[in-house]
Amino acid sequence: MMCNAMNHNTVFRTARSSRSPRLCAFALAHLALLLPLGVSADTYGDYTYTVSDGGATITKYNGSGGAVAIPSTFGSHPVTAIGNYAFSEHTLITSVTIPDSVTNICDWAFLLCSSLATVTIGNSVTNIGGYAFAECPSLTAVTIGNSVTNIGGYAFADCPSLTNILFTGDAPALGYSAFHNNNPATFYYLPGIGDWPSWFGGRPTVCWNPAFSSASSASGAFAVTLTGNPSAALPVRIEASDSLSSPSWLPLSGTTTIPAGGTLNFTDPDASPPPARFYRITFPR
Repeated sequence: MMCNAMNHNTVFRTARSSRSPRLCAFALAHLALLLPLGVSADTYGDYTYTVSDGGATITKYNGSGGAVAIPSTFGSHPVTAIGNYAFSEHTLITSVTIPDSVTNICDWAFLLCSSLATVTIGNSVTNIGGYAFAECPSLTAVTIGNSVTNIGGYAFADCPSLTNILFTGDAPALGYSAFHNNNPATFYYLPGIGDWPSWFGGRPTVCWNPAFSSASSASGAFAVTLTGNPSAALPVRIEASDSLSSPSWLPLSGTTTIPAGGTLNFTDPDASPPPARFYRITFPR
């Protein structure tokens, strides 16, 4: 796992602003000077990477964007880190899924990804570096894996559309202004996980505990009633699969909301579902 340590106060203040493209280019151009001598870069599909202690660190994403699911291995090497600036300023990435093999998301990894809307962080990541997802104006929802213990300074700063953040583990340590200038954001956590305060990092916290309360089948269509938190609305997405042995979960709805203290009634839009169909509730992603 290899991340280049930089002085947050000197380097990033020249590179973080989208209004200073020449200074951004200056900072990025000097990243080549930060690779240790003797470390060579390889490519695997859309990725450039280096190997240290057997693990691969992504140093550059070269793909076309869209929904990006990062592989867990590059050949025989597990992908263990996402390096400094590896995905930064890519304007066409819309979503990112980070696998469980990754343990570290380095500083500025996804800085200024203007179309990035959703992020799912795997359950082995322990650290999210400073400014890792800063200034992503389209970012709306983030799911943070259950091993994260530290979120660096300004990691999600200046993401004005960020409304839903789900923590699947205990409350991590937060660096300075980790969620700076994200006024709509609410932090959700899972029931029975950790001891969450009512406010965290300057934002309200809510237990994300949706449940199926009743189900019925009328005229061949499946209908379900969902309940949630008695004091706060819960964002949800409903998915279905025709098999549990080799599931392929498909969304039946976009992000919808269970009102505080209320219920949400949902009917499968497929009027003639297959003989077996399974349903689940997920966090928006």
